[in-house]
Formats: sequence, structure tokens, C-alpha cells
Amino acid sequence: MSKLCLAVAMTALVGAPLQAQQFGAYSAIHDDEILISEPVDQGDPATVYIYRRAVGGWEQAGTLMAPEHEGGDYFGRFLAVDDQSLIVGG
Repeated sequence: MSKLCLAVAMTALVGAPLQAQQFGAYSAIHDDEILISEPVDQGDPATVYIYRRAVGGWEQAGTLMAPEHEGGDYFGRFLAVDDQSLIVGG
């Protein structure tokens, strides 16, 4: 199962963030875009993954990471998006 499918399933089944705060702990959906966070990752910077709807399904369109990573920053712990702004909490 892909990370995207897993995150969508977890978001639908779990109303609260996962205890481990791993991939799919938080997500935001706007128009044809889904943002999925991974605020804690063993050894890698916390990341927000951006997926966009394409002709054949969903495709990863990019990633966002905190500009300065020192570990434990929880970048992506909260996500909010609208037509003009994206807020990524840490």
C-alpha cells in the first residue's frame, strides 16, 4: 500500500493524531491537492508531502521541510490551507 493510500485511510479512521506522530499524522485537503505531514521521522527532517490530482490518479508534486533542521522540530504538526495561504505548524 502506498504512503498516500495509507495516510488517507488513517485520516478517515483515526480522528486524532497517531501517537507516534509519523507519516499521515496530519493532513489538509484543498481543491485538487492533499498535504500529508510526517512531523517525526527517524533521522530525516520532518516533511510535508504535497500530492496533486492527475489524469491517472494522485502524484507527488513536492515536499516542504523546515528551513533549518536540528531534529525534533515537529514541522508539519499542524496544517491549514486556503486559497491564498498555507500554515505549517511546528
